[in-house]
Amino acid sequence: MSRLKLVTLAACVLFCSVGARANPFLEITAQVRQEIEIRTKIPSKFPQSFIDWFEKHFSAGTKDPASVFPEWHYNFALNLEQRVVLHCNLALMRREALLPFVGTIFAVDFKGAIRFEESQADFLFKVLEAVDYSGHFKASRGGIRGLRSPTIGLGMHFLELLPQKDIEAHFDYENPGKFTEAPWSILTRGLRHIRVDLNSWHDRSPASTLNAFRKQNSKETCDLAPSDLTEIGLFRNE
Repeated sequence: MSRLKLVTLAACVLFCSVGARANPFLEITAQVRQEIEIRTKIPSKFPQSFIDWFEKHFSAGTKDPASVFPEWHYNFALNLEQRVVLHCNLALMRREALLPFVGTIFAVDFKGAIRFEESQADFLFKVLEAVDYSGHFKASRGGIRGLRSPTIGLGMHFLELLPQKDIEAHFDYENPGKFTEAPWSILTRGLRHIRVDLNSWHDRSPASTLNAFRKQNSKETCDLAPSDLTEIGLFRNE
């Protein structure tokens, strides 16, 4: 290869690595992208930051703003920590075939929770009970009612909230499961849940969340974008 070609190639590599910005939304799989698109809340009035982005990237009349709002929201309204929370909740619910019961997601917090609209909460809770979710270990604390997964360790917890009657879903690192063992074992699990999930939620980070998931499956990435996995320090193909 000539010296000119080498210099040109080096310049291209430098430009691509410095000048280009990753688009995590377009990096995730089509299935997961669609799952997020249909659950993204479209506001009645778009924020100015979205309008500026839209006008910069699309000519007038070529795109419906609502059709690309989920992409902007995912990339710019959610930070890395929130994207990890969103993906890991969806991954656990997909694994348990609960994703069809998740409505429009309107909030993603930093403690592992998403909140979504659910007009048929009674039906959702009947489905959860049918797959052995229970109200053990004060699952209803902080809401109208709550149910937690029977899984010991990493597990889901659903809570119907006041006053809007929306649903909060979050994963616990140390879900205590059900009252099916000796009292000492139940007490131990309960204390571990209090220490890890209730008292130390502020210690959660994207890396610690993914590591909790990877204890069950060493290849688990929660279907995050490769650029996000790289930023966290994990790689899809490792």
